[in-house]
Amino acid sequence: MVPTPQPSTFKSRQQRTTRKSAFWAGAWILATALFNFGPKFLWPGQLWLTVALAGMNLAVGLGMVLTMRDVLHSTDELHRKVVLEAMAIAFGVGVVVGTLYPTMKSYELVPSSDVDMSALIVVMGLTFLVSMILGLRRYR
Repeated sequence: MVPTPQPSTFKSRQQRTTRKSAFWAGAWILATALFNFGPKFLWPGQLWLTVALAGMNLAVGLGMVLTMRDVLHSTDELHRKVVLEAMAIAFGVGVVVGTLYPTMKSYELVPSSDVDMSALIVVMGLTFLVSMILGLRRYR
């Protein structure tokens, strides 16, 4: 007799989607690092490889976005609320900092350094992480 597969429990689905989103986030970080540092350190002067990595970065980023959408669809209302609030806060911080910094730099209110988009991504990522932790704590 062949055993029938057990229906997927909510907790196992949540663990599966968490692993999937962690995989895609890691893949996107790796693709972004390759795209940013590869042309300078790994394959200088190879434009075709840089263009290929740009396409791969875009494809992996799209996969990460679609996976995050699946995570939101597979979770309960409370967890979805926490994730959406954390996303909104991170997006808001990104917009505010992203528009404030260039103006401050042009008026020499901040040092003219090589701060670029990666710093904004780090700020948004840390904001999302802290917002998630605080949100999950609040609803315990």
